[in-house]
Amino acid sequence: MNDQLKVTMMQKAIVAGLTVRAALQRSAATLRECGRFDVARASAYE
Repeated sequence: MNDQLKVTMMQKAIVAGLTVRAALQRSAATLRECGRFDVARASAYE
């Protein structure tokens, strides 16, 4: 395997890793927002 191919594959792996991490952070933030919304709705019904 030549060096250029290695570098390209490493860059793709890094980009994929960052994309996955960003998606996880986004879904975690969404879950937090939903949880906060549920808490607010529950306290409004009391």
